[in-house]
Amino acid sequence: MADVFILLSTIEIVVMYSSQSCVFAVNHHARALAPQKASKERHRFIVGTCSLHESNELSVLEYHENSNQIEASAIYNHPDQIWAVEPSPNESDLVVTSSQSSSNNKALTLYRMP
Repeated sequence: MADVFILLSTIEIVVMYSSQSCVFAVNHHARALAPQKASKERHRFIVGTCSLHESNELSVLEYHENSNQIEASAIYNHPDQIWAVEPSPNESDLVVTSSQSSSNNKALTLYRMP
């Protein structure tokens, strides 16, 4: 079991009952983080960045217990600031984002990741 913390542009995973942790840096400030519960055989997390002036990203991170490392298994461009992400509890390729554009338009978007 791992606890996950998000601090601006750094993701830190702390493994319970262990003094080890691992860190992953995303390209922009991150506001949204959610576990991908539909992926039963792997520890995966979806991270959304929230940059007002730059292109944002939706990242799929995978934590490897054996090596205590995090890697980005996929990174997708997102046009707006991502305020929240919610992966599907049943299908690992579906995720919803809540976002806001620089002109203050708000949107919910359903993505099917390849």
